[in-house]
Amino acid sequence: MDRTIVSDLLHAFDLTLNAEPYPPGSRFFGTPWKIALGISNVCRNETNRSYCRELKLAPLLHKGLSIALETGDSRLIRYSLLSLWRLTDGADSREFNVFDYSRNEQFT
Repeated sequence: MDRTIVSDLLHAFDLTLNAEPYPPGSRFFGTPWKIALGISNVCRNETNRSYCRELKLAPLLHKGLSIALETGDSRLIRYSLLSLWRLTDGADSREFNVFDYSRNEQFT
């Protein structure tokens, strides 16, 4: 994936966490957990993970987790943690499973 696309995704996540529209000046407001889900999928690839590290994704995910804990958004918590986990070395060789006990569903 092109580095510019990853950068745009992280920029959209940052603006969405601040309740600002993306692109700036538009009337589109993203959903933080959906963007975090997209980021977690982008982080499946090593090249994309290195882009995300260079673009300082971890502090953005920390911000997302803080907001999610304040608002009780379990999906944002789940996908932010999944993204953080995938940023770690060795994420290719293991799988991260989250079981949602409230809905009896398993997410990977």
